[in-house]
Amino acid sequence: MRNKKKYLKDLKKKNMGKDKEIRILKSIIEEKDKIIQKLKNSDKNFRTSLKDSSFILAHVDEELRYTWLYNPHYDFEQDESIGKRDDELSLNEGTLQLMDLKIRVLETGERQNKEISFPLSNGVLTYNVNGRPLKDDKGKTIGIVTASSDITELKLKEKELKENQEILRSILQSTSDGILVLSNDFKVIHSNECFYEMWDIPEVLRFKNDALMLYEHCRNKLVDSSEFKSKIFFVEDLTRCYADCLKMTDGRIIEFVSSLLVVKGEINGIVCSFRDITDRNKVYDLEKNLLEKKKVIQEAERYNKLKSQIFSTISHELKTPINIILASIQLIESYKDRTPKCKQCCPFHKYSNAMKQNSYRLIRLINNYIDINKIEANFFSLDLKNTNIIKIVEDITLSVVQYARSKEIELIFDTEIEEKVISFDVEKIERVMLNLLSNAIKFTKTGGTINVNISCNESKIKISVEDTGIGIPLCMQSRIFDTFTQVDQLYRRKAEGSGIGLALVKSFVEMHGGKVIVESSYGKGSIFTIELPIKLVKEKYVLENENRLIQSKIEKTMIEFSDIYALSVND
Repeated sequence: MRNKKKYLKDLKKKNMGKDKEIRILKSIIEEKDKIIQKLKNSDKNFRTSLKDSSFILAHVDEELRYTWLYNPHYDFEQDESIGKRDDELSLNEGTLQLMDLKIRVLETGERQNKEISFPLSNGVLTYNVNGRPLKDDKGKTIGIVTASSDITELKLKEKELKENQEILRSILQSTSDGILVLSNDFKVIHSNECFYEMWDIPEVLRFKNDALMLYEHCRNKLVDSSEFKSKIFFVEDLTRCYADCLKMTDGRIIEFVSSLLVVKGEINGIVCSFRDITDRNKVYDLEKNLLEKKKVIQEAERYNKLKSQIFSTISHELKTPINIILASIQLIESYKDRTPKCKQCCPFHKYSNAMKQNSYRLIRLINNYIDINKIEANFFSLDLKNTNIIKIVEDITLSVVQYARSKEIELIFDTEIEEKVISFDVEKIERVMLNLLSNAIKFTKTGGTINVNISCNESKIKISVEDTGIGIPLCMQSRIFDTFTQVDQLYRRKAEGSGIGLALVKSFVEMHGGKVIVESSYGKGSIFTIELPIKLVKEKYVLENENRLIQSKIEKTMIEFSDIYALSVND
């Protein structure tokens, strides 16, 4: 009995001890539940506080399996990620790079950082991922904590900024102006290729931002570097803009403009642009000179026009009385021929030839003056007709035979063809031939020879007048077609002339589209060759009338030969 009581007593004590343990255990469980709830509340509050954050926070164990994850941006629910690896959740290039970062954290036991892009159905998300090892008290790595920040917008803006910078750089590089940008402390912020080439910047200075070294190089390229120094590299007043021209030692002119570099309302430096205006200055100088010369030309043209008007007026005023004098002489001669007594007693016949010849000389001089002025004023025109030029030249040559014979000069006409119809002004070509024949007779001595030859090819006809006269010095051959030029003054008393004839010859021939060629040796003779193009005008062929104005042609010959005294008009 006593043992039973003892047993019961011991059992009661033992049960009391178990109840105490149960109460203690229950208290521990309750405390643990409180801690768990507190952790849950803390986690909930933490997640709530990061609700609008772009961060992804996670914890993985040594096997890289998630034990905790916040704010995932994957195509799966958060609860599904616990206990799984990244490659089990979504297999792509981004998750593989993320696992590679975590492996390196485990292997090195050090913090790792990397920018990783994750492809989504509607684009790409880019994160800056930081991985840090989680260690126990003994320093052993037991897991990894990662913090990932969303930098997608930042990368897009960086890309856009980079593209804009590239566009700006391309614009600055493509411009023909040299660009130099300096900061407030005169460091080189930017300079383009044109600036390097314009100032011949060596390669060693192109990648340095030291404005002082750049200035030392540039100042040697300038005639005067003082203004360049004060207005660009060492500007005392950063609130002003400058524009000026710089003279280079190689003769170039550089225009520069410096303006303020303003960023967010603050002056951060200066922007300088340089432009080579050497050619523009040359053009300006040329235009200025051209304008001045144009004024001189206009003034000269005004005086020439005035002179031409004066000559024309004087010529016409002189021509009228001379024609009256000639008509009076002819009237008196006709009266004299009909009255034998008057013919015997009147001394008029002794002087009439001289009067007529000098009147013809005046008419010739006046005609030449009028024509040369018309040509200079562009008022002269040709009366082109399709005519047989062989016959015209032959008739003119035969009409002056008596003048050649009076000086005992042999005049020979020869042609390769008997007929050639071309377009020309008959009256002008007759005057050309009369002038050349007159010169040949005037300057050929007694016993000499004059040959008139005509040859022809497919495109042009050649008429040459060759004499054995005094010839033309080589130094004068380029000037004989100038107005008022005469070769030899020794013959002036026997062969007068104004020096206009050959100028008219050249003008008449060139108006036909031809040219005049002279070959001569002083003391041996000369050859004048006329080349005329073979062409026709749209009109009927004009047959040469045998009875056409014979007296007019004789009068033309007398006018053109009026400065040859050796033959009287009545001979």
